[in-house]
Amino acid sequence: MKLLRDYCIAQVVGLVFLFSLACPTNAQSVADQIGLTQLRAENPNLTEGAGITAHLVEAGTAYYPDTSLARFAGTTFENQGPSSTVSGHSTGSATILLGSSSLSVATDLGTAGNPPVQVYSAALSSGEDWVNGVINNFSPFTGFRDPDTSLFDRSTVSSHSYILNNPTGGVLDIDLLQRLDFVINETDTTVVTGSANTTTLPPGWAPAFNNLLVGQTRGTHGQGLTTTYGSGRVAVDVVVPITTSSAATPYVAGSVAILQDAADGSDAATSEVIRATIMAGATKDEPTSAGDRSGTQPLDSISGAGELNILNSYNIQQGGEFDGGAITPVALTSFYGWDYEGSLEINGQRLYEFEVTAGNQLEDLSVVLAWNQNIVDTNTSPFQFAPVEELANLSLELLDSSGTVVDSSLSAVDNVEHVFQNVLAAGTYQLRVSNDNALASDYGLAWRGDLVAVFLLGDVNLDGVVNFLDIAPFITLLTDGDYQAEADCNQDGVVNFLDIAEFIAILNGG
Repeated sequence: MKLLRDYCIAQVVGLVFLFSLACPTNAQSVADQIGLTQLRAENPNLTEGAGITAHLVEAGTAYYPDTSLARFAGTTFENQGPSSTVSGHSTGSATILLGSSSLSVATDLGTAGNPPVQVYSAALSSGEDWVNGVINNFSPFTGFRDPDTSLFDRSTVSSHSYILNNPTGGVLDIDLLQRLDFVINETDTTVVTGSANTTTLPPGWAPAFNNLLVGQTRGTHGQGLTTTYGSGRVAVDVVVPITTSSAATPYVAGSVAILQDAADGSDAATSEVIRATIMAGATKDEPTSAGDRSGTQPLDSISGAGELNILNSYNIQQGGEFDGGAITPVALTSFYGWDYEGSLEINGQRLYEFEVTAGNQLEDLSVVLAWNQNIVDTNTSPFQFAPVEELANLSLELLDSSGTVVDSSLSAVDNVEHVFQNVLAAGTYQLRVSNDNALASDYGLAWRGDLVAVFLLGDVNLDGVVNFLDIAPFITLLTDGDYQAEADCNQDGVVNFLDIAEFIAILNGG
């Protein structure tokens, strides 16, 4: 009997990857574009992956980074396979994920006092690898067992810069995806996988529910909707301004390690909250909009939630947790924040309320709701994995003070919902998370938005409108000779009698 499955591993164009390390999509460095440079400048005592275990998983029999390089001095690697043959591709991935180069993201991974970096081959004929040795948990005596969850927790991140092809297809592909989702949901680990360097959605990990799938900002990566294992879902979650998916993946994995480190084991490090925080922090300047996101399709089919921005994601986490109210909404005191709900009951809801104060508007509101597909192992024996899929149907809505729905995300197939508004005017708003079917679920919710003062000529009392209430403060400014830009109605740099006619015209709607 053939115990080892016949998996074929294809690296994602290693030579192009190595060249692209220094080639972001524009003249700025990748660190600048993803907010890492600013994050470090604003947080000089920031640790980057301290206490976090990283899995560096690479393709083929040559899967080991060149640990003799100066950039890896002080970093401890542990080989989890039978070979230590150096791979240029693996060296490039490791250079971005960790180390001390100008490209490195999570610089504390594997350093003194921290867990060693675990280096795996993705799949080998011997079974000493990540797929067969961990996910399939192969034993020569008992065959495939339940996945080895002992190697993961919410302080573990796995980076996968390869395409995993299974020539046998069909059921075996689904079983492997179920095993991956099982591990993520059971242990709260975060697994970051790369897409292809062509626009065809690759096989392997891409259709998984609970991972983070990474593409490129320029859009030349595997994309679109899944066709198996839950068809019709947007596959890519986030993109990075680099020219290969191999290089994009460790940028996200390193960013996850920074968030896990800062979360310090709290619920902010759960896989659901991490996914929501990464996606809610993503920007839509590059690409330029929310794309083809709709009320029933939560993410853009090419760029997912947008371009990675670790500064936004870190600020979301630092904004604090707000527990939603089942009946009375909780008041959000921060426009950057998150929540982890341990169990949203059947037909239940959680409400969150925030106010955009008069004279201001909220720009780039991005809210992401994420939950895991639950995989139930219905066989109690550790030697036979018998998975059953369970997926809750959660929804996310943004409502104004009258109860009118401003934006909604109501996908019936995805395990993520997303609302985005370029501008919200002054007013009171609610976020509503609802459970729309007979399956309770935990979830992670993350949001961000920037409160920006609105300049309105004639709005002297700064309440966001021009009306008779502005007359008295306008007269006071005329009398006292003080300057206020809103009262300078003819915009000549002073507030005096010459502004009266213009002020009256504005009051009258002129």
